[in-house]
Amino acid sequence: MNIPQHWRRLKPNLFSASQQREEVIHYPSEGLEEDPAGLQSSWVRYRNFAILDFVTSHDLNEIVEVGAGNGVVAQFLTNQGINVVAIEPHILGAEQIAHHGIRTFVGTLHDADFPAKSVSSIGMFDVIEHIQDPSVILNECHRVMSHESRLIITVPVGKWLWGAIDDLLGHQTRYRKTTLNAILRECGFKVIHSRYLFLSLVPIAVLTRVIPYRLTRNRVSMERHRKQVMPGRYLDWTLGVCLGFEKSLSRILKLPYGLSLIVIAEKVECS
Repeated sequence: MNIPQHWRRLKPNLFSASQQREEVIHYPSEGLEEDPAGLQSSWVRYRNFAILDFVTSHDLNEIVEVGAGNGVVAQFLTNQGINVVAIEPHILGAEQIAHHGIRTFVGTLHDADFPAKSVSSIGMFDVIEHIQDPSVILNECHRVMSHESRLIITVPVGKWLWGAIDDLLGHQTRYRKTTLNAILRECGFKVIHSRYLFLSLVPIAVLTRVIPYRLTRNRVSMERHRKQVMPGRYLDWTLGVCLGFEKSLSRILKLPYGLSLIVIAEKVECS
């Protein structure tokens, strides 16, 4: 994947350009302080391997990851032999990614200003729920993607599962499958395959997030969120067992629901 000539190098593997900021992304920068090399919980591994499964099953060997955070997915895919270019608007997260040798652009997808039909595949992993109008970024994805290229997205599921974590992370919504499919269709994409993730964690989310939030409208700190993403050794082992069982079950049955949804879609030319 060639780097557009108008990108300006800040330091090795880190680039920027004059910023346009078409997308307004709601996400706290303090959530990007953790080094991706240290994010090795069962939850993180499960999602990473689900993404890798979608990438490899469609023979994608390169991907532009938009809203790459601190690089927990970009670094994993790179280690699996996938050529990744990361785009991240927060300088803190972008520096974390570039530190691990991944070519990284500081800004939004609009800032990157790829030529039309120049990108073979794009990934946005837990990104569009932070944008009030996702059609803005999805239309730009459609412009820069080549014909029949692939778009992979993960989103949180179920507005009824809303909790203090959603407030903390700047979520604008949690999606239904039908809603996400409709948005993608309106922006010129055809959904090829989708799958729910983390069905086994739904009851835990209801007990620890939804019920406390509805009773008290409680707020949580970023430190508490980190502990949920990176739980202690024994809790993480328990979650790993649950997710391992879920992974085995998903090979036999189509999971009916989950905390997250992963979708791969194909670009179609608008008539």
